[in-house]
Amino acid sequence: MKPVNSHKSAASLIIATLLLGVFAVQSSEAASSTPPVTPAACALEDTLNALLQIKDSDLQGKERDTKELEARKNVLRETMRCSVIESDALKSTLASFDLKNEEKDQLLQTKFLGDLEAAKFYFLSASSSIESINTLDGIKRQAEEMLGWRSMFYLPAIQKMSEFVLVTETRQATSIAKTRYDKIFATLSAFRLTESPDIKKLLSDSDTLIRESDELNTRAHEIILNTDYVFETSTLSSATSSDDEAIRLPFNFGSSTAMSAASSSATSTASSTTTTEGTQILSLVKDSLGKIQSTYNNYLNLSKLVKKLIGF
Repeated sequence: MKPVNSHKSAASLIIATLLLGVFAVQSSEAASSTPPVTPAACALEDTLNALLQIKDSDLQGKERDTKELEARKNVLRETMRCSVIESDALKSTLASFDLKNEEKDQLLQTKFLGDLEAAKFYFLSASSSIESINTLDGIKRQAEEMLGWRSMFYLPAIQKMSEFVLVTETRQATSIAKTRYDKIFATLSAFRLTESPDIKKLLSDSDTLIRESDELNTRAHEIILNTDYVFETSTLSSATSSDDEAIRLPFNFGSSTAMSAASSSATSTASSTTTTEGTQILSLVKDSLGKIQSTYNNYLNLSKLVKKLIGF
């Protein structure tokens, strides 16, 4: 009876380690994901619908203008509020990364956090400026200026930050997968199960997948650390402190024509590279995550195979 108990105790240890290698990472991934801005948190669609209802109504004259002015203000207020929610969520994710051993990543993290602070300052300042506007023409101009700033500075910056987050989280997922692999391999080796042909193949395949994932991550990482790519459009912090009247805060960008021309120029010179590099990053990350998923499928198959080999 004693050998049987010892045998089952060893088997339980192996199985527990294999399962930990799968489920511990699932918990980590769940903890690291940032919840999206939900409709309950951001009611922009409701304010837009309210504006459309007024525009489609039979209201006339001063009553129509008054209601439309307030509805347009509500749309801008909610746009700013939703933008603050979005930037705060991204800031929280960026700040959560422990990058003390990676100097360039840490510098980029600091830059992005500063940009998000600048963006929040703009959104709050722009939102407060809405209250002093009392004409439809005025609120329309304000909307054009605000949306122009979002298009010219905020959205390109958010794209790069999101890519940084995606690459960082994928690198972390690959590192976790490698750590689990090492633990699984060590446990199986301790019980001399690594010489089983099927187990050996699954381990070899997993090791290859992890190395390939790491290579893909390295290529994506090189892109996000490329200073030409990161700084090819004006940063949010520079956009909030420039002496150029077209982009100066708190909320007076100069004429709508100047903003439109500046936005058009920035878009035409940067969008091609941004689109190409951004697409490449997403492709590399997708392939890397696919290999990590295949690795965990191997871990599950290893667990099943060990159970079969030891008679569980």
